[in-house]
Amino acid sequence: RCATGKSPAGTPRSENSAHLHTFKQQRQLGRWYFTTDLELCPELTPAAVVAADPAVVQVGGTSMRKAAYLRTTAQAIASGEADLSLLPGLRDDEIRAHLVSHSAIGAWTADMPMTFASQRPDVVSYADLAIRRGMRLLYGHREISRPIFQRHRRRYSPCASVVAPHLWEIAGG
Repeated sequence: RCATGKSPAGTPRSENSAHLHTFKQQRQLGRWYFTTDLELCPELTPAAVVAADPAVVQVGGTSMRKAAYLRTTAQAIASGEADLSLLPGLRDDEIRAHLVSHSAIGAWTADMPMTFASQRPDVVSYADLAIRRGMRLLYGHREISRPIFQRHRRRYSPCASVVAPHLWEIAGG
């Protein structure tokens, strides 16, 4: 279902189920997408998310609290408070600071779109517990403090984004 509550026109139920299953798998991998194929839901816009029934925003198993965050973020984008057109010209740390300045967006939420949607090559998130668990298991640390994290992160640079899925795999294994 789209944020408007309508099923994508002409899409068989089994295909919708497949997309929802894929959506759930991507969420489990730390990827944050509204849909796997925007052609199936072209009316998905920040304004549509703001106007949607909160229960509809919960599609894919999102908690009510996260649905409220999505709506708050969509409102900031729709109102122009969060100007996403500025992001392509900013460095990773500037993007994170710009996004985190909005109450509904934390460091992890800012980092995931940089990693996946923008395909920025050098992003690995300290806010991601699975990343830190993977590092802890890989390097034999009891705890991954910020200084230890930064030391490992520098080793991964300039392609830290490539390392993240491997650390998730280690953490989940």
